Amino acid sequence: MIVTYTPGGGAERVIEFKPSDVDVETAELIETHADQGFTQWVQAAMQGRARALRVMLWFMLRQDLPALKFADTPKFRMGEVKIDLDHEELLEAKANIATVQDSTARAKAEALIDASLAKYEGKTLGKES
Repeated sequence: MIVTYTPGGGAERVIEFKPSDVDVETAELIETHADQGFTQWVQAAMQGRARALRVMLWFMLRQDLPALKFADTPKFRMGEVKIDLDHEELLEAKANIATVQDSTARAKAEALIDASLAKYEGKTLGKES
């Protein structure tokens, strides 16, 4: 996952977040602050749930400020923290798209995945750059 934080239109901060790379002590802290299991928290963050995004921002800022307390996580507008799938996750989603039963939902999901993949490949769909 790619986590982007743009405070008040200021300088953008970006990290690559891989749930499998989080150590167990940090995962336990995340569970405490998120008030849910680690896997559920990851899903909630991807869904844009407010508490989950706040915990994600706290985790992100702790990369540079290890002593940052959760209570000191800055207030933010919901649009200032954004989570996107990384290239590998998009390719995995594309490979699994056939499992979506509803054809309309599958087509919409495939279009979104293709558009996101195009960003990684440096081109827009239908056009070479």
